[in-house]
Amino acid sequence: MKKIMIVMVIILLAGCSNTQENNERTEESANEHEQETDVSVSIQNLDVQVNDKAMEAIITGEASLSGSDLYYTLEQGDRELAIEESVELEANAHGLSSFEISVEIPEETSSGEQPPVVKLYGKNNSGEEINPNYIPIDVAAETSQ
Repeated sequence: MKKIMIVMVIILLAGCSNTQENNERTEESANEHEQETDVSVSIQNLDVQVNDKAMEAIITGEASLSGSDLYYTLEQGDRELAIEESVELEANAHGLSSFEISVEIPEETSSGEQPPVVKLYGKNNSGEEINPNYIPIDVAAETSQ
């Protein structure tokens, strides 16, 4: 009977040590995930001007970034119309930096069912997009004037 009790205590202690190791691994993984998600993008005071003669959209605004550059692409539906570009922002005391983006709009976008959309976003440490902001460009309304 004593031998059985000793074996049970040893098994119980071995199980507890494995649980502690698993908890430590889980905490490490959570800390790594928190560090990756600490990156944030906040965009404010957006203004979009479309120059119908030059087929160009000029987007101005202010952005607050932590840990990344500001990136943008031009899309229409599932198609990417322009390659990814980055905007380097200068930090200031208030945390918001002004930016201006000039995007050339292909002429075929005016005949599409969906409007072209500029997607602004940041990237985390793994290079994944975070906090995407979608800005539709109303080409049809501007070109009819």
